[in-house]
Amino acid sequence: MILTARDALEHFAATAAYTHSDEISLLFAAGSSMQPCHLFGGRVLKLSSVPASFCSVRFVMHLMRLIATNNGDANADANESLATFVRDNPPFFDGRAFSLQDHEQCLVRPSHPHVLPREIARTCVLLVR
Repeated sequence: MILTARDALEHFAATAAYTHSDEISLLFAAGSSMQPCHLFGGRVLKLSSVPASFCSVRFVMHLMRLIATNNGDANADANESLATFVRDNPPFFDGRAFSLQDHEQCLVRPSHPHVLPREIARTCVLLVR
């Protein structure tokens, strides 16, 4: 997930990428009236579908590379089973696009009230350009 988030951050020139559990969030800087900088001209369907498709492809690529590099004799059968499972049931991402009124709304907050901040620090990564 971290490698996929990094790829998306770089490919789409996002300001930041945040990954936690099975989610990747990309943050884009706001444009100004003098110099709009919205990806895909701000078209919402493209903003939500293209990065999700990109992340799906990159995640599978990174996962298959990881499986291939972990191919010791003791793991050969398990790795082949996992590779077959991924090929037969490829993971995919969906996407959402929304705007925030100001940068303070970008503060990371747990999605589940029972998640403590120290637990978040162990399970998430924030990448900044």
